[in-house]
Amino acid sequence: AILLLVCAATAAHAAGEYRTVEIESLKITFDSEWGARTAPGYLPVRFDITNPGEARVIHIVAQGTRFFRTAFRPAVPTQAGIDVRQSVRLARGDRVRLTIPVPIYASNENIRFEIHEDGRILERFNYTGFQSGALPADASALIVADRATPFGNMAATWSRAMSGPSMSGAVLSSSGTVIVGPSGRFPAGSSGTTPPLDFLLDPARLPTNWLGYTSLRAVVIGPTEWEQLTEAQKNALLTWTACGGDLIFVDGDPSALL
Repeated sequence: AILLLVCAATAAHAAGEYRTVEIESLKITFDSEWGARTAPGYLPVRFDITNPGEARVIHIVAQGTRFFRTAFRPAVPTQAGIDVRQSVRLARGDRVRLTIPVPIYASNENIRFEIHEDGRILERFNYTGFQSGALPADASALIVADRATPFGNMAATWSRAMSGPSMSGAVLSSSGTVIVGPSGRFPAGSSGTTPPLDFLLDPARLPTNWLGYTSLRAVVIGPTEWEQLTEAQKNALLTWTACGGDLIFVDGDPSALL
């Protein structure tokens, strides 16, 4: 149980992984960073793949485990597997950007992505762990902002602190280390702050599939950041909003969205 709490608490500070690798003539940017505490919905995992070499077919494979808390006393944790697969056909010189929406609905989830080709593993990314069975009102919100801009600087201070029984025994130190104390208490002599609930992403990193937003509480964006989005990203946000999502357009004219 403590291991699961550490995974969830760490994810609140940096939920997922964002890095670029070059392997066997492929350049792949992998982005699974998302809310640490999500409502049942989808996790949008983003890929940006460039193939300067010959035509090929690669396979994106994800496997992991879902953990459920039962209502029985004493609580008995149960688990189930995760298996996601998608093939990507690449012509010579192709650049493909895609969002894979992974269903999430358990108390906690851990998932790892790999790139396969011809039965070989070309690259293996780190595990992503997060809470995924929260009430929608308790889920993380996404703040779309570039930290290098004045808006990004200001928006970085808006994130709410993680709270609730599941975080009562976790504290984030100034070095980013999560410390968990027994019986829901902070360790004696520990110092730091509660991990943030909400998270920031640059506009370029937003998903192109609206399903990913279903796991969030809300999305906050400014007019400059909105204009930086591609048409696919804008359509995804507007589709999610039309389905009931809360889009907060800061200091912007609503006509710019339509």
